[in-house]
Amino acid sequence: MTLKEQAFRGVKWTTMSSIMVAVVFFVQNIILARVLSHADYGLISLLLVIIGFANIFIDMGINNAIIYKQDINHSQLSSLYWLSIFSGTVFFIIVFIASPIIAAFYEKPEMQPYILYISSIFIISSIARQFRILLQKNLDFVTISKIEMIASVISFIFCLILIYLYRNIYAFIAAIILNNIIQSILFFIKGIKIHKPGFIYKHKEIKDLLAFGRFQLGERSLGYFISQLD
Repeated sequence: MTLKEQAFRGVKWTTMSSIMVAVVFFVQNIILARVLSHADYGLISLLLVIIGFANIFIDMGINNAIIYKQDINHSQLSSLYWLSIFSGTVFFIIVFIASPIIAAFYEKPEMQPYILYISSIFIISSIARQFRILLQKNLDFVTISKIEMIASVISFIFCLILIYLYRNIYAFIAAIILNNIIQSILFFIKGIKIHKPGFIYKHKEIKDLLAFGRFQLGERSLGYFISQLD
């Protein structure tokens, strides 16, 4: 398969995945809006803002740095992998500890337990974040799209079942956690064939990648903050 054919096939699958995920998310939101109270539905929006903002900082621009550097070696990838897991763990701890402060800021004390549960996705997603970007670097958008669609559909069905049984916000939280678990498992299974991280961390070898990532982090965090300020 030529590069042109591979790119065209990737665009086709990415478009299909984006449409399906968007439709599933839209339908799920309609159902949640009808079943949950206005207050609970508003809390979902706040939780999504927290997740999105934290994910930007967890990434630290590392993903774009991996794509940017063509001749990245095993030692560098391994160092970045463990750095990603460390970053995810740190943010999990920060958000976990800061949950009462975040809830107080929004004047929603009932929000604290939701934050505690949903913060677990920072660790879950960090386990396979690098494998996803390696598939992207190899232009394997077909695999990425299939994994995203599978996770989206299964978590959606799971959400519907929980909504029917319990009719509370925990159905949404559990669905997000399950989505991240499924994606992490599948990306790990596929990505480990491309790169198996060694127990290595050499900070000197990834300094230039981290420097590149800082600029990406600044741009993305500023853009996200402006778009979500309201």
